[in-house]
Amino acid sequence: MTTLYHLLSNRLYVGEIVHKDNVYPGQHPAIVDRETFEAAAALLAENRRERRERPVTVSRAPLTGLVFDSEGRPLCPVVARNKPGRIYRYYVSAHLQQGGRTGDDDPGLRIAAPALESLVYRCVLQLAPAATCWETARKQLRRVEVDRYSVRFLIEPAGKPRLDRLDARDEAELREDGLVELIVPTAFRSWAGSSEVHRAKGAAPPPPEGRVDRSLVRGLARAHALLRTVKSTPERTIESIGADEGLDQAYVRRLVRLAFLAPDIQQAIVEGQQPTGLSLERLVRSDLPLRWSEQRRLLGFPAR
Repeated sequence: MTTLYHLLSNRLYVGEIVHKDNVYPGQHPAIVDRETFEAAAALLAENRRERRERPVTVSRAPLTGLVFDSEGRPLCPVVARNKPGRIYRYYVSAHLQQGGRTGDDDPGLRIAAPALESLVYRCVLQLAPAATCWETARKQLRRVEVDRYSVRFLIEPAGKPRLDRLDARDEAELREDGLVELIVPTAFRSWAGSSEVHRAKGAAPPPPEGRVDRSLVRGLARAHALLRTVKSTPERTIESIGADEGLDQAYVRRLVRLAFLAPDIQQAIVEGQQPTGLSLERLVRSDLPLRWSEQRRLLGFPAR
């Protein structure tokens, strides 16, 4: 279904090339006739409009459309029922919902919904006390990102935020756009194939030093793959390439910067010799400088 959607929404297949907001005739033959393409485009546009106008049912899955994993992939609400009829709710990585498989290098996330929702709601209340229900809490919440060691929030505070009132274990920063970026250390508890998320008692546990962080290496490899694709197809943008892979556009723009890390930094990551606490989530969030010497200083690598 994903392949069919891509085929019927990409003008490349009707013999055209799109660059930014402009469409140009291509030098390649079309493989989809224009009448079929235009009819499909009209149906897709109507479906998107209906989804935008459809109200979100916050009583069942209040984080729908707001929660993502550390690679920018959405976590989708899932409902399961056991034989006695008891209902269990989860948020599951989208690629697992679309038929992907788990693995040691990309296990995905499957988190019990009540535990995650409770944590998110408590954090929103700290900065927006008037959010007395999920309807109002969603208006203050911009994004939630979950990784193995922390949950990251973007929250629009109510009035002037009092960051000094937050838990001492949390990291909070008031951004220039007025949003508060809040990072909460967490611990995952697995049970019967699912995971629950809880506030960690101390700082977020870093990956063991001297061991390869597969998520970090995979992110570095994906950054290089995105860069190679951009170089081989200059008529496309990084954002459109990321969209084909189901990645959030903002995440793709931050991720591709990893391909410009100093060679010794990249080698250390591949060999598992990165500084303690250097994770993919931290790298993607960092404002990475172009100078290699400044990168080493920012990320805790030895100067050269």
